[in-house]
Amino acid sequence: MFKGLAQKIKKISLIFILLFAFLFIFIRTPFLYASQDIPLINSIQSEIKSDEILIEYKDNTKKEEMFSIEQKHNTKLIDEIEKINVRRVKITGKSNVYEAIEKFKSNREVKNAEPVYLRHLEEVPNDSHFSAQWSLSKIQAPLGWDIEKGLSNNVTVAVIDTGIDLDHPDLVNKLWINSDEISNDGIDNDNNGFIDDYNGYNIASKNSDINDYLGHGTEVTGVIAADTNNQKGIAGLSWGAKIMMVKVASEDGLITNSDVVAAIIYAGDNGAKVINISLGGNYFSSIENEAIEYASNRGVTVVAAGGNDKSERLSYPASYDNVISVSATDENDELTYFSNFNKKIDVSAPGYNIFTTALNGSYSYVDGTSFAAPHTTGLASLILSQNPSLTPLEVEQKIEQSADDLGYPGRDDYFGYGRINVYRALGGNPAQPAQPSRDSFEDNDLFENAKTISIDSAVQPNIYPSGDKDWFKFHLGNPAKVSIKAIPPGPIDIVVSLYDSSGKLLMQEDPNHEGISETLIKNLAESGDYYILVNGFYGNASINNYSLSVSLSSFSPTDIIVPGVSIDSPLNNSYLSNYINFFINFINFINFKVTADNDVEKVVFYYSSDEGKTWKWFDEDKNGADGWTGHLYGWGMDGSYKIQALAYDFSQNVGRSTINVVIDDISPSKPTGLSALPVSKNQINVSWLAQAIVCCQEHLTIKFQLLL
Repeated sequence: MFKGLAQKIKKISLIFILLFAFLFIFIRTPFLYASQDIPLINSIQSEIKSDEILIEYKDNTKKEEMFSIEQKHNTKLIDEIEKINVRRVKITGKSNVYEAIEKFKSNREVKNAEPVYLRHLEEVPNDSHFSAQWSLSKIQAPLGWDIEKGLSNNVTVAVIDTGIDLDHPDLVNKLWINSDEISNDGIDNDNNGFIDDYNGYNIASKNSDINDYLGHGTEVTGVIAADTNNQKGIAGLSWGAKIMMVKVASEDGLITNSDVVAAIIYAGDNGAKVINISLGGNYFSSIENEAIEYASNRGVTVVAAGGNDKSERLSYPASYDNVISVSATDENDELTYFSNFNKKIDVSAPGYNIFTTALNGSYSYVDGTSFAAPHTTGLASLILSQNPSLTPLEVEQKIEQSADDLGYPGRDDYFGYGRINVYRALGGNPAQPAQPSRDSFEDNDLFENAKTISIDSAVQPNIYPSGDKDWFKFHLGNPAKVSIKAIPPGPIDIVVSLYDSSGKLLMQEDPNHEGISETLIKNLAESGDYYILVNGFYGNASINNYSLSVSLSSFSPTDIIVPGVSIDSPLNNSYLSNYINFFINFINFINFKVTADNDVEKVVFYYSSDEGKTWKWFDEDKNGADGWTGHLYGWGMDGSYKIQALAYDFSQNVGRSTINVVIDDISPSKPTGLSALPVSKNQINVSWLAQAIVCCQEHLTIKFQLLL
């Protein structure tokens, strides 16, 4: 009997091993192709606290009920923001973040639950040195100071950041003082819930230590309100602004949106009229958005850095309503290479080579939208010093309506309503800065408006402003090898594309380097009109002219075999996700195959967003490979995308394959595990249930059941 039972157990164990192997392969196969030197891109796991969540309760929920609910779901209170009924809790049970969120959301007393998102300083390190404070002249601050220096009414500006160098000679006299609080007596004298918040408060550490150990907050503060006209250091935009420092960074630089929320509430409750937030992240938080509304409803103007992803990706809190989102410009009024550009950008301001205060009483040059935002914050404080009765909306309108329009007429995604102008915003009326004249080929921004270019004759157009596109066309009378060369105007990256008369893309060239000439060579076997598109990568622009020329050489179309290229995985119109099985991140894979007559030169991949923007994703020389497969690595951003693979041979024949996919990062449920329940002494019922995400809230369920 024992021998038979042992055989059954051995058999069951073998089956379990096989089943586990199947599920392991099903879930983990994508990892098998990942090279260790390729980073996981845009993982949400790196953007949240793995064991904490934010809970927002309904208005009438009692504290005892909150405690009972949190205890029931195996969580422990870390902190609370009473003004908006938000509590931050630590998960003490076995649930992961998303399971805990779902449990709380199912309770009728809970209004909302979400992860604790991490926020990052919007700064780009740089060691270049140019003329100190060029930005003040660019935005006409000296002229503006003739109208308002910020001394009519001392506006309190809250800086939500890493702290401040309390002993800096250019900042020591600019600190806000809470007159109802006695410094360092260990008592909450004004009964506002914060002990010793004499110059501000450290939200991250729950104490009054607002000293800056990282430098970022000190740098930001100098732009807004460094002591001006004191015969030393630099000039801040507002001579009279007082800085309320609300520290949200730990000493190692960790920042959470939970602390940002608490900081916004603190600033709104304690008299700030302007808030500067030079930090951000890529994930929307409804609780953070409510905090912005809370402050705005109390008459606080909020300004935030637009982000340094050099992409269209939205950054938060900059992209919430009731926030002035700021992109960064350079000395030439061009968008900086790092700045985000998107539909939420309201204005732009200098953010490149900005000379400002630094730790230990020093000064430094810094880059980033982190420093474009405080220029705008300084302007907002000047406006409110001039007219304290203005609402946040009226302050924003003054800033936008007085800005110098740098892009296409009106608002655009690069500069918003334009680069800020202090003099104009305060009532001065200087002439709009002269805009560089657009080249004589304009308007050729559209395919149907393409201008004719002669063979063997170079033209000298420019790409201006950001987002400008130049279309040209030429006529081919006989089969020929066409060489198209574009020489950029200095260190910008241009992209050259060739189309046929139907608008079909034949070839695109962009080695993805600034200042590098682009040469596109293509054998064209058919006569007719062909079109060339020249545009700037990531919206790059320059007032200087580039050179474009087309030349022809003889071509015998002996090889007209088009390489075969297919995208085998994922399937067309499929959904992709970044998360599966315990929320371990994996990379979205594109499996592709190319075949031709031993003549494949290279394969290039492009992906296009649902807003029509296109980027090169992958470019690899294959040097005559016959057939091969490979893998591309996912970008991890939500949205709809078109992925196009182009295979080139040495005769410049092009094969292409196109698919459409949707990326969605909503997480799946954790697998439920294994269970084995004896039914009788001779029979064991074994069941195994696992789930894996397919898309969005939908899950593919795998169930195994054995009766022995």
